[in-house]
Amino acid sequence: MKYFTYDLFTQEDGSMIGPSQNLPTGSLTGISDGSKYYGAAEIESLDVIGQFNPVEISKELFDRYAIPVPPISARQFYMQAEKEGLLTKQEVSDALTHKMIPVSIRTILDSITDADQKFAAEMQIVAAVTFDRKNPLSEMIGLAFGKTTYQIDQFFRDASTL
Repeated sequence: MKYFTYDLFTQEDGSMIGPSQNLPTGSLTGISDGSKYYGAAEIESLDVIGQFNPVEISKELFDRYAIPVPPISARQFYMQAEKEGLLTKQEVSDALTHKMIPVSIRTILDSITDADQKFAAEMQIVAAVTFDRKNPLSEMIGLAFGKTTYQIDQFFRDASTL
């Protein structure tokens, strides 16, 4: 059996798989026997981690939450985006050298209607030293590039190896 902790999440039907009152906020315990994958709906205590009411989940969700998604440097972000064909080498060079927002990302940010939110998002991109997967902007940009949430997580994992 493999035990792990991972973040609280909401399923497609709107139901949540998440921690009981005894767990720290934002964490969840799960288990896999190698063929089936479970997330905990209720956990009696952290001391008796095997005693919970499991909810079977897909391997995709299990992998998504079992494997931590690390923050990545701006260099890693841009290199992975170029590697996946999301940005050109010139856009990456301009972003890293001149702090220019690539056109495709600029288009995504232009969809933000609130002027203050748009400015904040632009500053996050321009001044970023690191990119955090938990930042809502990461989800927004990833989805706009046609990625699923799982693929966005994988983008961050792959980028962290560069």
